[in-house]
Amino acid sequence: IVVLFWIYFGLPDTGVSWLTLSSYTAAVAGLGAVGGAFLGEVFRSGIQALHRGQREAALSLGMTPFKALRWIILPQAVRIVLPPLANYAVGLLKDTSLCAIIAVPELLLRAKNLASDTFLPMQAYVLAAVFYYAMSFPMMRFAEYLEARMAAGR
Repeated sequence: IVVLFWIYFGLPDTGVSWLTLSSYTAAVAGLGAVGGAFLGEVFRSGIQALHRGQREAALSLGMTPFKALRWIILPQAVRIVLPPLANYAVGLLKDTSLCAIIAVPELLLRAKNLASDTFLPMQAYVLAAVFYYAMSFPMMRFAEYLEARMAAGR
């Protein structure tokens, strides 16, 4: 929330006119910045979880550091980081509701407007929950499929 506020309300106050962003652009930038930092840490921990000998073996075979990372380290690290990546993807889907704070018309804000227009809040919010579930359930099933497929190769 702080990052969204800072990007949407703070950047225009710097006096630089081109830093004034639309609410949608600010939401994408804010969620992207936080997500980039989080995913960077996830991949860093996945790479550090591998035994140091993997890199040393690749380098001793004459691979460049980039080739060692590309062909040896990253494929093994992806197996480690896949569960946190899947959890983050579903969490990011749910975090889009935070963007309503900076006037991005997202699903939960639409449900709130529907509830106030029809005076049927229970139905509106249950419908929003069904939509969130309908979007997140296939994502989790796909992640489980990928995890099982990668585990079968071990």
